[in-house]
Amino acid sequence: MNRSLLTVLFFLFGAGVTAAEELSLEQLSRYLDELRSVQARFSQVNSDNSVSGGTLYLRRPGGLRLEYDPPENVVVVAGKRAIVIADPKSNAPPQTFPSRRTPLSVLLSDSIDLPGSDLIIDLSYEETVTELTVADPRQPRDGSIQLAFTDDPVSLSGWTLTDASGSKTSILLEELQTVENLPNALFNPTLLRPDSSK
Repeated sequence: MNRSLLTVLFFLFGAGVTAAEELSLEQLSRYLDELRSVQARFSQVNSDNSVSGGTLYLRRPGGLRLEYDPPENVVVVAGKRAIVIADPKSNAPPQTFPSRRTPLSVLLSDSIDLPGSDLIIDLSYEETVTELTVADPRQPRDGSIQLAFTDDPVSLSGWTLTDASGSKTSILLEELQTVENLPNALFNPTLLRPDSSK
């Protein structure tokens, strides 16, 4: 995991804690499968250690939105088929990438059954954090995702994306909460187009 992110996670969740439960693959798989509609504040640690923040919305299956705070104001919408990145400061149209080319797809699928999948999976434990690394052996160029969890109760606290070159981008989640009826517009990539209001 990105060391800067791990340091923050330990500060937030590990201070004063003498031991943490080592979460099993079955526990994590069940938790992720039941994680259906949530929002959270996030901090992003980039490969150059720069940090940005914003608000995350996740609605499974197939909906993830990252809204970055000013001055970035970038919006990222990820669905089952595509990831769209819109920068309102740019005159260029939004960038689009196939979702299958990112390990984020593990968070977007309809059903999550990690023990029964053919993904490459590794579990590790560090301080108060359980780390679950997932990669698709059929798509080595897609990189991997390392999900971080705290226990009591089990909660997703962030993740690190590692691309094929080894470059890492980490997301730290705070104030993760269940939210019912997130509007469809949050996850509609066509609304990110400059002419979507016409």
